[in-house]
Amino acid sequence: MPEARKIRLLETLSRRDHMRLVGLLRRQAELAGEIAQLADLHAQLEDLRTAYAGGGAVSAQQLRTNRWYLLRIEEETTTLTTRTAFLRQEIDTLLSQIAALSHRRKMTDEMARDITRALHEAREMRQALSMPPRSMGRR
Repeated sequence: MPEARKIRLLETLSRRDHMRLVGLLRRQAELAGEIAQLADLHAQLEDLRTAYAGGGAVSAQQLRTNRWYLLRIEEETTTLTTRTAFLRQEIDTLLSQIAALSHRRKMTDEMARDITRALHEAREMRQALSMPPRSMGRR
């Protein structure tokens, strides 16, 4: 395969990897934002839990109502915790994909630079060999 074609192919691969890398970074930012929202919801649920667990109930009906709300809050807290753990795992997976893709892009760029450098050196060598030798005599 001619070197110019190899260089174009490597540059195309590098651009493709860059586009995928941008998408992965965008997805990571979205997941981080979602985790922040879940943390806010978790704090709100904790506030509700303390409000209903305060014990200001006077009647049996209020005790049952408070218990029902506490159970719902507990279910939502469990769901949020599970969702947060899942998103953290997704972010870990994305980080490993980002690292692998970044490394591959770096290697592709290095290969393209090496081939380009070798091409330039070969061209300079051909030009130097095609020139007539310089005379060393006095003028």
